[in-house]
Amino acid sequence: MNKKTSRNKTSHEKSQTISDLELLRMTRTLTSTHDLDTILDTISKESTSLLNADRCTLFVYDPFKEELWSKIAQELEIDEIRLKVGEGIAGQVAQTKEVLNIKDAYKTNSFNPHIDELTGYETRSLLVSPLLNISQDLVGVIEVLNKKEGVFTDKDEEFIGILSKISAIAIEQAQLYEWNRVLRQYNENIIKNISSGLIVIDVDHRITLVNKVAEEIFAPFTKELKNHLVSDVLSSFEEIPGLLQSIVEKGHAKLEKIEVKGNDQLYYFNIRGSKLESKGSSDYGYILLVDDITDKVLLELQNKQKENLSLIGNMTSSIIHDIKNPMSIIKAYLQIMNKNMEDEKFKRYFSIIYSEIDRLVAMTGEVLHFVRGEYDINLEICKFSDFIYNIAPLIKQLFREKSIKMKIRMRYQGEVLIDKDKMRRLFYNIASNANDAMDTSGNFEIQAYSESNDLKIHFKDNGKGIPQAMIDKIFVPFTTHEKHYGIGLGMAIVKKIVDEHNGQIEVVSTENKGTEIIVTIPLLPV
Repeated sequence: MNKKTSRNKTSHEKSQTISDLELLRMTRTLTSTHDLDTILDTISKESTSLLNADRCTLFVYDPFKEELWSKIAQELEIDEIRLKVGEGIAGQVAQTKEVLNIKDAYKTNSFNPHIDELTGYETRSLLVSPLLNISQDLVGVIEVLNKKEGVFTDKDEEFIGILSKISAIAIEQAQLYEWNRVLRQYNENIIKNISSGLIVIDVDHRITLVNKVAEEIFAPFTKELKNHLVSDVLSSFEEIPGLLQSIVEKGHAKLEKIEVKGNDQLYYFNIRGSKLESKGSSDYGYILLVDDITDKVLLELQNKQKENLSLIGNMTSSIIHDIKNPMSIIKAYLQIMNKNMEDEKFKRYFSIIYSEIDRLVAMTGEVLHFVRGEYDINLEICKFSDFIYNIAPLIKQLFREKSIKMKIRMRYQGEVLIDKDKMRRLFYNIASNANDAMDTSGNFEIQAYSESNDLKIHFKDNGKGIPQAMIDKIFVPFTTHEKHYGIGLGMAIVKKIVDEHNGQIEVVSTENKGTEIIVTIPLLPV
């Protein structure tokens, strides 16, 4: 081998080494980002430099439209180029999937000089290569223009083939990354906007994903769900472990109208579950859809109660009507007998009998009022202080026998929209309960004031108080506690009246210290 041949070989090897290093650097640059525009720009600039060309145009294949599109046309003031597969030189290469080396563009029939005419640029030589993925599917086309020294060589064709493979992989990865990002965002939007609560649980029963609805549904039971074990955060839901086991066995399962207590309230849920399996893996998990049906169940119970009360009412109404008639006759004859009775002891007995008959008639009226389910309400505007002072003598009369002291603190002098007859009944029933709970010389206080857009009315006594176990039942019809008479409808009627006024009622009680009842009703809009 002579010195000249050796020198040429060394020069060739050196050039090859430089090219290899440039390709390696380009590959590292392309794999450092998932941004498609950055990748296309890098491929275009590096290809131009490595092939010692004037400029480069990159086309990306759109399989849905079967078009090539390009935003990378170096130094050309063109927003976007679109070509059909088979159209122009780039379209021809996309169709044949073969490298095309054109020495003189204007002597080639498939060359379209339109872009040159628009830009004033003169295309001489072109080296065009398809960008194919591992499966040999079309990803795009790279078009390198105008070799700076002579024309593109066989070595350039070989080089662009390698460069095209690297570019195709980088472009496809960027497209997959973007597609996965869009798909992930789409799935997240579905999960976020689904009306049911969604929980994903892994094979170890650890919660890996929850949507906002699920967080709101389970707020009364736990502060956090994600990354916690089901047994730790949802221990109140005793049926869930069994549900998960059924899902393992059958692939899917459901729970309907399960009752769970949280924050001293009862909640009702429907839960549907399915198995999540990974393709090619033995691992699995669970996906649960949870619907809070508490309002629906409570409405059903309320309607059921109304139906039952209506049936009871029809029957009771007939019975009470039959009772009231003889009672009225007995009262009339007692009055006559009392007038003609000289013995004071017998007069006292008659007075007791008469009083008890009055009480019996009052109780029958109370039963009728409740079981008939009368929901008519006659609202009228009145000055609340006038209403209070009109009812005060009635309550004082109730307290007279036990010498109970009553105090009224009025801090609201405005108007209210109420049914005065029903509100009188509310005041009387609450006062009557307080009277039963207090001994001689007890204290009863009524306080009224406005707060935001509501009227707050506090009824406070220093009686025996109500056991905590009874507070939840105080508004249940026919519930009594240590009462020698009465039928347990007084507070049920109070609750009904409050509901009819779109209000709220709260009971705070301590045994042997007393009870406070807070009634809240909306005020007239200003």
